[in-house]
Amino acid sequence: MDCKTESQNEWKKTACILCSLNCGLEVKTGPVENREIIGVRGDKAHPISQGYYCEKAKRLSYYQSTADRLTSPMRRKPDGTYEPVDWDTAIREVTERFLAVKKKFGGESIFYYGGGGKVITLLALTRKVS
Repeated sequence: MDCKTESQNEWKKTACILCSLNCGLEVKTGPVENREIIGVRGDKAHPISQGYYCEKAKRLSYYQSTADRLTSPMRRKPDGTYEPVDWDTAIREVTERFLAVKKKFGGESIFYYGGGGKVITLLALTRKVS
C-alpha cells in the first residue's frame, strides 16, 4: 500500500465549524487531492461532544463538494452581479470599509454577532482594523 492510499484511509481528527459548538469529528478523505470527504463520525475522545455529531456535520461532504460552493471571495459589482476576487483584495477592501465606519461612527459602532466558529477569522481581520 503506497503512502497516498494509506493516508486516504486514515480518520483525521478535526473540529466542526458549522456552528459555535465546534464538536469533535473524525473525517476520512478520498482521492480528489485528498480533499473529498468520504466519511464523517463523531470523535468519542473529544472532551465536550464525546462522539456526538449533528445532522449538519453528517452532511459535510455535501457542503464541501456541492457545485454551488464558493471557492473564492466574491465582490458585488455596480450592476448587482458578482465577480471573484483574490483573498488579499477581499480582506483589504473589507478592512478599508471597517476603517471608514470606525472613523465616521467610532469603533464601538462595529458589532459582530454570529456562530459557526468563524470568530477567529473576524478577530484576525479586526486586528488589521485597529
